[in-house]
Amino acid sequence: IGRVYRSSTNAVALTGDGIAAAYRAGAALHNMEFVQFHPTALVHPGQGGRYFLISEALRGEGAVLRNRRWEAFMRNVHPMADLAPRDVVSRAIIREMKKYDLPNVYLDITSRPRAFLEKRFPTIYHECMRRDIDIAVNWIPVVPVQHYFMGGIRTDLNGASSVPGLYACGEAACTGVHGANRLASNSLLECLVFGRRCAESINGRRAEPKTPEWKGDDGSKKVDDLNMDIHTVRSQIRINMTKKCGILRNCTDMTEALAEIDGYLEQLESSTLSTPREIETLSMATVADQILRAALAREESVGAHYRSDCEQI
Repeated sequence: IGRVYRSSTNAVALTGDGIAAAYRAGAALHNMEFVQFHPTALVHPGQGGRYFLISEALRGEGAVLRNRRWEAFMRNVHPMADLAPRDVVSRAIIREMKKYDLPNVYLDITSRPRAFLEKRFPTIYHECMRRDIDIAVNWIPVVPVQHYFMGGIRTDLNGASSVPGLYACGEAACTGVHGANRLASNSLLECLVFGRRCAESINGRRAEPKTPEWKGDDGSKKVDDLNMDIHTVRSQIRINMTKKCGILRNCTDMTEALAEIDGYLEQLESSTLSTPREIETLSMATVADQILRAALAREESVGAHYRSDCEQI
């Protein structure tokens, strides 16, 4: 779902199409409010706007987050300092940026020798050098960006959705194994364990399930051409979700974002969509709408879902 947000480590083609298609087919969605943001992405996006991830393994090897005043600010935020959970670090960075009006913070691993960094983190080392950032002597400018999604199509432990015969696995599925805040590398469960379980369940079926009755719009009533600037709509969805349903959330902001995105969604659903980009935009609006509704409904802070206007559990 990365393209639903303005800044993401996801590939540029990921616009939530699988989740949106399943939703239109009647599949139940679950935990749509649980969007994970990685605290340290390189501030300079690559081609197409994809952000390069600076692994938290650097912090595991002694890297320290600093602001422009040289302060190692995580020491005052959490007992684990720079090794705190992703959601805690992401919120701390955003607050630091707002406090001092900063476009980013910095990750300092200059305490480690060049030979170690090049051998231990070759991809990060060379990617930063390609952008004229020598991590052996320079701090790495970083910002939190959207990274992973714990919500999605609700499935059982075999990957079966609420629609007979429809399976989902990978990041489009919500199996429940990640809870509200995925741990690093647990995404392997999505690919390996549930991919295999889906296949075994499908192969073990003795008869094809009865095709469910289609309850959606077949498109026959959509006679109007799409009357909107699709590029502007995509941009506005991403801006709204980043600013009003990102790392720090509140009821007022999310209600405003929902009203605007619902306007786009209504027009998209009532129009004839003739290009892949238009259909992708429908997916973006659908997923954004469901994230906002779920985030508004959960009136407490838990895991990656943080309501600044509600209590934390």
